[in-house]
Amino acid sequence: MSLSQLYPLIFNQQRKGKKVLVACVGSELHEIGARMVADMFEYSGWDSIYLGAAVPVEAVENAVREHAPALVALSVTMPQHLPLCSGCGPHVPRLG
Repeated sequence: MSLSQLYPLIFNQQRKGKKVLVACVGSELHEIGARMVADMFEYSGWDSIYLGAAVPVEAVENAVREHAPALVALSVTMPQHLPLCSGCGPHVPRLG
């Protein structure tokens, strides 16, 4: 079964009116986990903005300003990319 066959089911879920922005920062190329997170949020009724792999911090910041997501999910697999996540911190909305 192709994932594309599940899209009608995913996009027929009741929408929650919330957005999640998902990206792999820096030179991070391992994007399957981030893609799965974005898809699960879509399935749960959120609108997802998926930026993909190797996204510069500035692009994340611009996307946050443009889309005003309720949640930002940054994905890394290598510890050396963690400082890039915290570098996005001042521009990422806080829940609570």
